[in-house]
Amino acid sequence: MGKEIKRKDVLRELRAIGFGRANDAAKLAFMDREDRGGIDELDLSLLSEIRRTEKGAVEIKLLNRLDALRMLLDEVEGRGLPAGTESLLRAIDRASGGDAPR
Repeated sequence: MGKEIKRKDVLRELRAIGFGRANDAAKLAFMDREDRGGIDELDLSLLSEIRRTEKGAVEIKLLNRLDALRMLLDEVEGRGLPAGTESLLRAIDRASGGDAPR
């Protein structure tokens, strides 16, 4: 089996969500189709969903920053991650063949 996801990996990702910037998600929303060649250079880790309506409006949904910060606070104050998180991470790792994203 590949590398196991560890608590420090989860905390690193939670910090990125809790304190990350959404600038690149907004940049993506307003890029022209021909400019999207540089999409691989954007940090879209906070992006949950993006779409354009039929009338041209743009809707951007980001990951829930408050939930991430609550989980981090629980960890810092010694309450740990929510129940079931470790089991979930192991299941994701197994399902992905051991190469879960970090």
